[in-house]
Amino acid sequence: MTMRITNYIPAEIRQNARLQSKIFKAIIALGVLLIIGLDSSSRVQAQPSGMLQLNDSIHEFLLRQHTLGNLSGAHLTSLPLSAPEAIKYLQILEKNIKDLSQFDQHSLERHLGTIYGPGALKANAAINDVYTNGNDVFSIRDGGFSMAINPLAHLSIGRARRNVFEGDSRDFTTWANSRGVRFSGTLGKYMFFESRIQEVQETVINPELIEFGTYPRQRIVTYKPATKVQSDSSVSHTSRKNVLDYGPATGVVGLRTHNFEFRMGRDKNRWGHGMNSLILSNYATSYDQLQLRISAWRLQYIYLFASMNDRNERSQADGIVAEKYAVFHKLAVNVTNDTEIEVFGAIIVSEDSLSSIGLGLGLFNPILNLRQIEKDYSRLGNKIVGAGVSHRFNRGIMSYGQIILDEFVRSQIFKRNGFWANKWGAVWGVHLADLPIRNTDIRLEYSTVRPYTYSHEQSQTSFIHYNDPLGHQAGANFRSLDIFVSWSATQKLNWRGHISFSETGVNSETENFGSDPRLSYETRVADLGIKTLQGVSESRTNVESFISFELLPKLFLEAAVFYQSVAHEIDGNESLFHSSVGLRWGLPIQYRSF
Repeated sequence: MTMRITNYIPAEIRQNARLQSKIFKAIIALGVLLIIGLDSSSRVQAQPSGMLQLNDSIHEFLLRQHTLGNLSGAHLTSLPLSAPEAIKYLQILEKNIKDLSQFDQHSLERHLGTIYGPGALKANAAINDVYTNGNDVFSIRDGGFSMAINPLAHLSIGRARRNVFEGDSRDFTTWANSRGVRFSGTLGKYMFFESRIQEVQETVINPELIEFGTYPRQRIVTYKPATKVQSDSSVSHTSRKNVLDYGPATGVVGLRTHNFEFRMGRDKNRWGHGMNSLILSNYATSYDQLQLRISAWRLQYIYLFASMNDRNERSQADGIVAEKYAVFHKLAVNVTNDTEIEVFGAIIVSEDSLSSIGLGLGLFNPILNLRQIEKDYSRLGNKIVGAGVSHRFNRGIMSYGQIILDEFVRSQIFKRNGFWANKWGAVWGVHLADLPIRNTDIRLEYSTVRPYTYSHEQSQTSFIHYNDPLGHQAGANFRSLDIFVSWSATQKLNWRGHISFSETGVNSETENFGSDPRLSYETRVADLGIKTLQGVSESRTNVESFISFELLPKLFLEAAVFYQSVAHEIDGNESLFHSSVGLRWGLPIQYRSF
């Protein structure tokens, strides 16, 4: 008996001819790439350009070298770096390249673009116009102008099993079809630019997370739910939709000199020494911003002005999306070669507050104290201040911490009465590089945030952007432990893993226990007796793993596994297991837990 190969293909794919064609083409392309991707590297010259992406390999490499003691005095707590700033640090490492391990020496040459990436030499021999500089698919250099053009893609197919609170279990096929292009380059000696455009369609695993036209970590999305339809035989069945459609975009233009850098555009930020940040994490989607960076002696000062959106029930009711504006200040100083201290502050004002005061020029003053701005806007502005510190105890061992204060009342600090406005959060972590295994990085981070932190009297001045927290992704009223591990078996083969355990006191249907910063703190349950983890108990465990093999520069064949379990005091237990395989091109790994 003859078996057709299509019998092994999930029904969702067989019934979608367009998707079937795309997957077939991807398989053919993969076969070609495997053939040309096995050659060794050769010398060439192609430095990075534009803006780095958060969690990309250059950021990880620089943070690793900092912990190893090879980049003493570097300021690496305000990411992403521009390519010119990253090149400055890479060139410092190049001067002392003998201090690096052989593996890190090769990685440094890759990041500096002095050798061909895997497969690039044979690809260029087959097609003259590609990989002419050894690392970018297309590149242009003419006098003071340079530009690199690279594809952005994430094509994957997988299988998921979800057990929901009510006890129902369902298995379904998942797929992601993300494609785009990245333009990056320089104009003259001082100017740089970056543009990334993508279009994404993917299966929605958690459709209940779509609220007010947005989805976690994204801006506006279009959702096509699975619906009940009638077939020709008048039998009701579920359609094959359940697809999310959105288009992420990033665009930045900047100017950099030796001590000064100015950026204007749309991008994300992450401030802090670790993967978790309490003031600016990379969880929320990108936002429009102006950023000024000044570096001199052991100091670095950063001013950031951002325009953000507020999507909640109030916005949904009148059909108008409230605009909010945020100002962030940060000063970092390298006290010694091993110790860095930073202080920062932020204030958010909304259109409602601006309607009576106006968009004051004080918001654009990079050296005006935020306390004065808060006074200008009286109760209409929401301010947070904080500090961070890091210390390298030995080669390959760095400890770090961060704390924020939100409406801390001094008269209530030592009364131990659980005053609601004593809102604060803290992160402590340790980074191990090459310990205990070579070419391995391990991060251990503990985080906790008090109830009602990030929230405000007005919901539109909370520390939220498109329904997502600007700070820690867990919001407030929680405690969590994260473990990150990365290991490079070879220059082409690497593994990433992340495990997180968290406990949260979530809100009930009628009471605000302080876990959701989108809600006004005026709806709090009490003024005194407020404790972390109060409310409805919810425990969450996330485990995710990625194994990647680099076929061509920044093109990876990747397999991923994600597991999540949730234990809710009222609703019961829920779990999700998802495995997938696919291609990732020009994009860094994105942890699902974040």
